[in-house]
Amino acid sequence: MNLRGRLATNSDGSFRFRSVMPGGYPISDREPIASLVKVASRNAFRPAHLHFIFYKPGFETLITQVFSPLCPHLHKDVAFGVTRKLMGNFIEHQPGSAGDPDVQDKWYSLNHTFVMAAGVAILPEPPID
Repeated sequence: MNLRGRLATNSDGSFRFRSVMPGGYPISDREPIASLVKVASRNAFRPAHLHFIFYKPGFETLITQVFSPLCPHLHKDVAFGVTRKLMGNFIEHQPGSAGDPDVQDKWYSLNHTFVMAAGVAILPEPPID
């Protein structure tokens, strides 16, 4: 799977993972999407973000995104998906401070709180591609 993973939380609900810093990307240039974007005078980019799906029996499944405030496309999301609550606090760290010999360049950390509501948990099927 491309940049996907399955994680389990610690007993306090926290979790950690290591990834690349997300980048913005253009949406499909196929019709009818291309014409819709052109007529709306929108740029065709999604700002940098990470996708998350949280599943726990007894809680509604939470499908969400966390956006990087460092992305130049943040305020021009073609999908109008950015909200203040979905903006992450990505903190830049100096080269060599990660404590991992694999990470020599500057790096970022993110501490974000996700809130799940009580309800029915339904785990969606993963995408085919």
